[in-house]
Amino acid sequence: GDLNGAFAAMVCPGEVHDLPQLVREARDRRVLLNVVDDPARCDFIAPAVLREGDLSIAISTNGVSPALAVRLREELRACLGNVHGRLLALIGELRPFIKTMVDDFDARRCLAYRMIDSDALMLLRQGREEDARTVLQDILGSLPEEPGDGG
Repeated sequence: GDLNGAFAAMVCPGEVHDLPQLVREARDRRVLLNVVDDPARCDFIAPAVLREGDLSIAISTNGVSPALAVRLREELRACLGNVHGRLLALIGELRPFIKTMVDDFDARRCLAYRMIDSDALMLLRQGREEDARTVLQDILGSLPEEPGDGG
């Protein structure tokens, strides 16, 4: 009865009195189930997720070693820091302008790579956020005007 109204459930096998019964009940009720350390009984796997602002990186070992996924997440967090989340925030501020200034998808993609490959990330690592913002704005300002825009 614990699954009444549930869409999904996560179960720790050592905390359940009758795990096979719970699995049957979940299947009968069409409740998605994750049984920790038992991938064969899982309908979904919960990855270790690194979040920095709008950046999300999910790491999964397909249930083989959740501890390894957690360690990898910790290593990535230490390696990456929070600058990529900050870069995303700055690019996010400019995105509405980019979408109105550049109609062509391929041109927007090239612009995105120019911004990502610029010195902005290095500047953010140095704590120079305003300089990073200026670099990104300069890239945006260097775009040729679209035909028909008076240029």
